Amino acid sequence: MTRVTLVFFFLSTLVSAGHPAQQTGPDVNVVRSIRSVTVNSMKTIEIELHSSRPFPVRDQIVILRIGNTDIVRSRPPSDGSLNTLIFIMTPEDFDRLMDGAALSVRYGLEHSDEPAAPVGRDTVRWDFGTLNKSMLTR
Repeated sequence: MTRVTLVFFFLSTLVSAGHPAQQTGPDVNVVRSIRSVTVNSMKTIEIELHSSRPFPVRDQIVILRIGNTDIVRSRPPSDGSLNTLIFIMTPEDFDRLMDGAALSVRYGLEHSDEPAAPVGRDTVRWDFGTLNKSMLTR
C-alpha cells in the first residue's frame, strides 16, 4: 500500500467510526399517542408522532397535515429527541377532524399532496397512516 492509500484508509476509518451507518429500508412512522392535557386550566389535545427518520432542525415551520387541515403548533419532546414531535390543538379543532383522515408531516406552508411535488417545493414528508380518534386518552 502506498502512503496516500494508508492515510486515506486511516481517515475514512476514523470518520466512519464516529457516525452510525445510514439507515436503509423504509421509514417506520407511528402515532405514539393522542392525549388530552390540561395546563393552567387550559385543555389541549396532543398528538405525539415518532419516526425512525429524524425530523431535522430547519428554518421552516413543521406542519402536521390531517386531511386538509394543517396543525402548526408543536413542541419537542422533553428528552429532545429529533425522532419525536408533539403537535398541539384545541379540543374543538380535534373534534372537527375527520376520523380516518391521512396524517403527514412536512416543513413549510407551501406544499403539494401529490406524490411528486412541483419543482421548487419541498418534497420531504413523513406519512403516518390515518387518524384514529379512538386513541384519544383523557
